[in-house]
Amino acid sequence: MARYYFDIKSGEPYRDEVGEDLPDERAAWHIALKRTREIEDLLAPGGTWRLEVRGRQETLLFKIDITTSWLPAGDAPNDKS
Repeated sequence: MARYYFDIKSGEPYRDEVGEDLPDERAAWHIALKRTREIEDLLAPGGTWRLEVRGRQETLLFKIDITTSWLPAGDAPNDKS
């Protein structure tokens, strides 16, 4: 088991100082995906959000970036005009 840390950067950054013991990087990736699903209700157009996963010795293993934006009128996918 190795310890993985899940840092969040959105407005006020959150640095995970505790981490989670997981069997491998694949398991850490699945936890990262789960965390991104948990923030759905917090997203708003014009926002950005990042989850970074660190491993041993502060090594950045991967990151997930989410950017939301308003589309100009007429460019929205469901616009019927």
